[in-house]
Amino acid sequence: MSEKAKQIEWYLDELDCANCASKVETGIAKIEGILESNVNFMTKTLRIVIEEDQEAEILPKVKQKLSVMEPDIHPTLKKSGEPIGLNGLPLVAAQTADAKYAENVRDDHGPTSDDAEVHSHGHSHAHGEGDKAEIRKAVIRLIVGFGILLAAIFAPVSGTVSLALFVTAYLVAGYDIVWSALLNIKHGQLFDENFLMTIATLGAFAIKEYPEAAAVMLFYQVGELFSSIAVGKSRRSIA
Repeated sequence: MSEKAKQIEWYLDELDCANCASKVETGIAKIEGILESNVNFMTKTLRIVIEEDQEAEILPKVKQKLSVMEPDIHPTLKKSGEPIGLNGLPLVAAQTADAKYAENVRDDHGPTSDDAEVHSHGHSHAHGEGDKAEIRKAVIRLIVGFGILLAAIFAPVSGTVSLALFVTAYLVAGYDIVWSALLNIKHGQLFDENFLMTIATLGAFAIKEYPEAAAVMLFYQVGELFSSIAVGKSRRSIA
């Protein structure tokens, strides 16, 4: 790395699959002016190296590219946690808010080590609590989805009602997969796992294999849930 090169690290809050991390790393690396691009999936960290005098020109392109590839990710500066604006730089509003907060703490309590420890402790566990909430949400979705699927299979209802239940179970389990696939198609990104899963399950619907379509999506999400839990445990052990 040359003397004029600058290393920048962003925390990618919603980076939840290794394939997504690889896609982001490769996509960012293609931006002109990027000397090095690396995504650590375990720590959800994007690290880029650019020429220091090109920061204002390149960072907006990085932010835009990231928003196109992974619209659910809202990057923050790794060291400080400040949100990244459209220009690829930390938001001024966040800097101002942090400064006012620090000033109020000093005025009210003074810069004691206990205050610093409490603030640091709360920040370090914020993402962990968010991960737990996402896992609970996923579990509820799966329970509801499997319940509807079982009702569609075993309930004494007409064919039309049964089909409606299969579609409902499918959407409860996989609406985010289908939506991600549509967004990827819009941006010219094909043949990722979301696209392939959507094509496979819609194909099952097309040949009237309704139980298989809903079940495949549900079991795929079960696999994703276990993967998320395992990754979360690994990240906590690293931290």
